[in-house]
Amino acid sequence: MTYVNSGFLKALFRAVRWPETFHFLIMGTAGVLLAGRAIAPGGPGFMRLAGAGVAIACLYMYASLINDIYDVPVDLISNPRRPIAASLMTRSEATRAAWFFAVLTFALAFAVGTGTRYLVPLGLLLAWSYSSPPLRLRRFICSSLVVGIGSLLAFLIGYTALDFSPAWTLPLSIKLVAVVILVVFSIGQMVRDLKDYLGDKAAGIKTVFTVYGRERGKKIMTGLLALCFLAPLVILHSGLDVLVFLMTGAAAVYLFILREAADRVILLSSFVSLYTVVRLVG
Repeated sequence: MTYVNSGFLKALFRAVRWPETFHFLIMGTAGVLLAGRAIAPGGPGFMRLAGAGVAIACLYMYASLINDIYDVPVDLISNPRRPIAASLMTRSEATRAAWFFAVLTFALAFAVGTGTRYLVPLGLLLAWSYSSPPLRLRRFICSSLVVGIGSLLAFLIGYTALDFSPAWTLPLSIKLVAVVILVVFSIGQMVRDLKDYLGDKAAGIKTVFTVYGRERGKKIMTGLLALCFLAPLVILHSGLDVLVFLMTGAAAVYLFILREAADRVILLSSFVSLYTVVRLVG
């Protein structure tokens, strides 16, 4: 089977995790907006931003494939439609595809330059350490922090795509936004562990749900979600902001407790982050 084979391409397309991909692109867009630089369509700045956006998407595609390769025992129970678990793609094919996206991501990062060339390799290392032995950080209860850091990296890629600024020179408002992103998405990612409860338990992976039990874990996560969606109030305090954050927080709790719709909760948290950035820019 080759990469031009239609069956392989369909399997590769199924490997794309669209909600998470859109989330990371939204984080990159938020960084661009907060950078506040004028961009002429078709100009060199526009092409840099487009390259940075494609690099973010390819980076997450690499992360998804690496996760699929090493998560087969979990996916056979919790995510049987994923390509390797569904026998639509072999591990060796997924490994070659992952290397392809890793090399493409590197090439784009160095073509874009600025902060992207430093942040993208860090993102690739983070994705590898999350899923791959011997580190396989995914097996630890605090592994969602890796996703929070990944969200922060996507934001910083967007913010520094046109002009690299070391972290210690960033304005206080940007540092506050960075902290909110880290907290919100480190917590928000944990809701996805509910869907993987049976697979994670069988594989010995520690999550809030496998450590404390499914029902008690849901109660813990309800409180953490409330904290997650109220965190932006550290930056924004108007009546409209309070209303937006309370409503989205209530919607997130509803989607999690009654619908167990983790992907929608992640997209809702992405909206909250983008709303926060737009309010800061405006």
